[in-house]
Amino acid sequence: MAYQTETIDYGFYFPEAGDFAQFPVHAAADKLIVARDGVGSFNVVEALT
Repeated sequence: MAYQTETIDYGFYFPEAGDFAQFPVHAAADKLIVARDGVGSFNVVEALT
C-alpha cells in the first residue's frame, strides 16, 4: 500500500473581527475515525498589521 499526503487550500469569510473556533480535521478509514487534530482558532482582525 502506498501512502501520500495532500494539501487542500480553502478560504474563509468572517463578517466581523473576533476569535473563532475551527472544527478539527479528522481522518477516517472504513467509516471509522482513526485520527484527529485539536480544535484550531482564528483571530480575525479589522486590518492587517
